[in-house]
Amino acid sequence: TSVRLLPKGSSLRVKVPKHGAEIFVVDGTFTSELGTHNQWSWCRVPNEEDEAKLFEINTLDDDVYVWVKEGHLASDEIGV
Repeated sequence: TSVRLLPKGSSLRVKVPKHGAEIFVVDGTFTSELGTHNQWSWCRVPNEEDEAKLFEINTLDDDVYVWVKEGHLASDEIGV
């Protein structure tokens, strides 16, 4: 779990570990393959592969602060 600064006008590839990640937007806006993520929104990025996958984030005109929680989306109850 960490808070990260994503510089404005950047295209970044974030490594998503096995069992995925959640990204919460503390301040700013970014876009991804899942859509546009504004302040106070979050996205869930699953990953059931043994290796990390890349998730592309594009920031716009402002720096973006995100809170990232990783590797916790596995659930024995639902077989994920």
